[in-house]
Amino acid sequence: MDIPVANDIVPTVISEERIGPFNSRLRQLDLFTEVSSPVLAGLLLT
Repeated sequence: MDIPVANDIVPTVISEERIGPFNSRLRQLDLFTEVSSPVLAGLLLT
């Protein structure tokens, strides 16, 4: 899954030496939401 924010906003807002760690943090956040959202939805439905 691509993160559109990383492609559009990040290169213009963040300096080149900080793009790598920032993209890494965005991917970690994306993975966390992919894992936790079904769990939270299941808890809400029970």
